[in-house]
This record gives sequence, structure tokens and C-alpha cells, in this order.
Amino acid sequence: MDVIRNSPNLFSHESKNLKVLDVMVREIKVLDQYGKAFKQSIKDYNTTKSICGFMVSAVAPIVARSLCFTTRMSEIEAVLKQLHDPSLVKLEVEKCMEIVQGQR
Repeated sequence: MDVIRNSPNLFSHESKNLKVLDVMVREIKVLDQYGKAFKQSIKDYNTTKSICGFMVSAVAPIVARSLCFTTRMSEIEAVLKQLHDPSLVKLEVEKCMEIVQGQR
């Protein structure tokens, strides 16, 4: 497998990136899953303290609604800036928590 590591960062808060075959994968930090903004939700939904799965499930639809296939870098940066707002992401995280807790 063709893997290229450490290409130049394109986005603010980008922490890792690598290219696998023809796909560039970038890790961009937006919110702390252990942060104050999510403590009450974790308690209310009686879930684990590590909520990375909920975070990904919440962020994906926000990004999908906000971006299209051909998007300018400035538009991507604007969405990333929105994702730093815990109140926006928290609502989506809680929707995911509610679904999972409802299945238990």
C-alpha cells in the first residue's frame, strides 16, 4: 500500500495527515470529547467518558450538510470554525447518544 506521511498542513488545527493510495486523509482537531461542554450529556445519557464515536457520528452530518464535493478551502475553514462551537456539536452528539441509549 502506498502511504505518504507528513504532507504540508492545509487547515488550521490539522494534527495529522497521510496519503493512502489516491486518498488524502487529514485529522483536524475541533473539540475536546472530554471537555466541559459534554460532561452533562455524558451523565444524562449514562454513556462512557470517551465519546469519540458519538463525536464522529455528530460531526459527519454537519460537514455533509455544509459542504459539497467541490468546495473552496475558505468554505472548509468556515465549517471547521463552526465545529469549534460546542453548542452546535453538542446537539448532534446528544442525538447520537439518544439513539444508542434507546437501543440498549
